[in-house]
Amino acid sequence: MTYRLSLIVLCCVFELGSHRVLADSAKSGDSSAVNTGSTLEEVVVTARKREENLQQVPVSVTAVSASEIANRSAVSLADVALSAANVSFNTETQNGGASALVFIRGVGQSDALLTNDPGVGVYVDGVYLGRMQGLNLGLMDVQQVEILRGPQGTLFGRNTIGGAINVVTTKPDVEADNVSGKTDFVFGNFARADATAQLNLPIVKDLFAVTLAGTSRHEAGYGYSLASGADLSNVNNTAGRISALLKPNDQLDVELSVDANFDHDHSPLYKLVAVNTQAPLVHLYNSLSSPGLTSAFITNSFYTNYAAPAPDYSHDQTEGGALTVTWHPGPIDVKSISAYRINRISYGQAIDAADPSTSAETERMSQHQFSQELQFNGLSFGGRLNWVSGLYYFKEQAQDFTYFDVYPQLYQLAGLDIASNKLLPINNASYAAYGQGTFAIRDNLHLTIGGRLSYDQKTGSVYSTSGVLGTVLIPYTTKSLSSDKFTPRVSLESQWTPNLMTYISAASGYKVGGFNGRAGAQDEFTEYNPETVWTYEVGLRSDWLERRLRVNASLYYSNYQDIQVNVTAATVSGADASTIQNAAGAKIQGGELEIQAIPIDDLKVTAQIGLTDAQYTKIQAGVPFTIGDHFQDTPRWMSSLSGEYFVPVDNGKSMGGRLDFVYRTTTYHEAANTPASTQGSYGLLNGRLILKSVQDKWSVAVFATNILNKQYFTGAVDVSSSLGIAVVNPAPPRQGGVEVSYRF
Repeated sequence: MTYRLSLIVLCCVFELGSHRVLADSAKSGDSSAVNTGSTLEEVVVTARKREENLQQVPVSVTAVSASEIANRSAVSLADVALSAANVSFNTETQNGGASALVFIRGVGQSDALLTNDPGVGVYVDGVYLGRMQGLNLGLMDVQQVEILRGPQGTLFGRNTIGGAINVVTTKPDVEADNVSGKTDFVFGNFARADATAQLNLPIVKDLFAVTLAGTSRHEAGYGYSLASGADLSNVNNTAGRISALLKPNDQLDVELSVDANFDHDHSPLYKLVAVNTQAPLVHLYNSLSSPGLTSAFITNSFYTNYAAPAPDYSHDQTEGGALTVTWHPGPIDVKSISAYRINRISYGQAIDAADPSTSAETERMSQHQFSQELQFNGLSFGGRLNWVSGLYYFKEQAQDFTYFDVYPQLYQLAGLDIASNKLLPINNASYAAYGQGTFAIRDNLHLTIGGRLSYDQKTGSVYSTSGVLGTVLIPYTTKSLSSDKFTPRVSLESQWTPNLMTYISAASGYKVGGFNGRAGAQDEFTEYNPETVWTYEVGLRSDWLERRLRVNASLYYSNYQDIQVNVTAATVSGADASTIQNAAGAKIQGGELEIQAIPIDDLKVTAQIGLTDAQYTKIQAGVPFTIGDHFQDTPRWMSSLSGEYFVPVDNGKSMGGRLDFVYRTTTYHEAANTPASTQGSYGLLNGRLILKSVQDKWSVAVFATNILNKQYFTGAVDVSSSLGIAVVNPAPPRQGGVEVSYRF
């Protein structure tokens, strides 16, 4: 009730009248480039498909520039998202080390299986990444990361029901006079050795330029198997990117980019935390075998296990290319984004972290996608209407083959063939047309209206056999579904002064339906429908004290319906089956507060706090959690505090440091809120000391992450009632190192 009352009060503010102001104009480029040390920088984002000053965008957005990414010692998208209020970006080790489960304001996806789709869209230079596998991207040539909260169903479309993460890479500089670039070398504990290089080549000034970027990261694992002696959760990554920009005149830009990423690691670390010896399979196994599966496999160290020597690997390979053509013929800008991507993963791991393993899994997934977007931007009615429209097409084909090696010993001991093979092919297509316009009712009062019409087609198949005898468990079965959805947005923005803007908005989004890829029988391979959300939001964007203080705030209320959840229900044959159904509804309310301040020259302090109050309003029979359970991967409170300070030293050098503290309340990593999968509240402290030369030609930094050496986990699997085990995915312990950078 408090949040809805706040919405009504802030709505009334728009009716109190206003006076004519001129808004700050947005400037392009790296937002950090205009920071003078005494005023806050102007941040430019592309959250609405055009460059705008963040302080004039009626969306809850957190933008992190390249310089801030470096000062945070961040190396992946998960590191960047860690400090963002109401954002959970958890690596999903059940589907490869680089897979991710992303939730924003309580909305996301809890299973990265191929037949499910993400609830938060991740984009690189406007290209949507269709799978959750490989989403934990590296940051070798990133200019800025923008995190958009709330449904982005109008401009971004399908599967942005929770929000969107937009990664903007560094573009070739055709105006440069000389070759420029930078190199970074990092050395740290756990035998860490990283090397990153970027090079800008102005082949023909003002006409053609090329950028080259590459990285190599190697690190011994912080986890260790007492059974095999292998390092777990290690890093062995190589990635590269080439971008070429052709600018024949002021009206035409043609950019071609090609990238590739390769991860070849050991298994991520699983920590066994509970064994249920009364589970039927465990009880049978222990009665036939000694010592069997017992709590003796729970190690004393948080970072060790008894994982069997095999299987032990996690390989991710992603490749792709994009052609972006921007044409400025006059009053209308036209942009075409054509992209093709390939995503392959393979992994093998002993899930139970025991030797001999009772529950192991191997998987091979391959996916390729093509997308085409055509955008139109323009000004009409004497510049009072700023509009964008477009057409979008997305096509993907993928295949997943999984081998579940569950209690293989029982075949020899009791003739039970419990292990299984499963093949899951999918074929999906999406079509959309969208448009959005912002009309200046007065110079300081703007109305934005937009909508997107989407049409989705999905086809999924399943084929499963037993692991030893090859008995057909699920004959080859194919399902198809299609859906169409209209997702509108409307907002009213008032620019009270050049440094104060308020807005109110209503927006909708949806996540497409799919198929139950976890089916154990033919009756369980059923389809489910899209889930939807309507979010109502009010916000404030403000700069104070001659841009030494920035206060941005948002309050929201979401009506979340047709939530896709696992349900146990009787089939037509009368047997119980585990399916996915649109079996729940919820209301979510909360807000974000972001404060940046420069209390004295060269000292920058940033604070964020987020509240997500999510409550189920209805659930159907058979749902494996109660109406009072907490949302998965959604802490009620998230907050962060950072301070950054630089002072001049001899000969024009500067020295400074940065501290980052992140705090999160209790996180439930399973929908059923089991004790074994519940992570209590925790705080993380990271730090960095930096010495820079004149004009940042070179720098040396000493850094540490998780300074307090907090033991916490980012994921969990609790199947103690069936397979008899509960395991968690421990996050890294305290780590430190030295970084040397050179720019030319």
